[in-house]
Amino acid sequence: MEWGVPEPTRRRRRASPETAWLVDLSVTGASIEAPRSDNLRVGHRIRVALDGHPGTVVIRRIAPTSSEWTLRYGVEFVELEPALADLLRRILEEDRPAGLEQLWLNAR
Repeated sequence: MEWGVPEPTRRRRRASPETAWLVDLSVTGASIEAPRSDNLRVGHRIRVALDGHPGTVVIRRIAPTSSEWTLRYGVEFVELEPALADLLRRILEEDRPAGLEQLWLNAR
């Protein structure tokens, strides 16, 4: 995943994207492990891309990892290009255990 961290200047210009790792995924957001950046805070909007499909997320949580070089960012999806939304939906469907829908219907 590409992770576009803005440079800490008065005029926010787009920095070259860094590589980040998609750790967990849900319908509304993701957990992303990315290089530590001292100029990122909860509430910041970040441009992301997966397989060339762009989107925007808002950082909702920042947590340490076992490495001093990375942090775990809990993000909420706010703007996704349709192709990125479709890609993420396909990833979620692939990880769904077989028969989950039937179990859900039986539990009602």
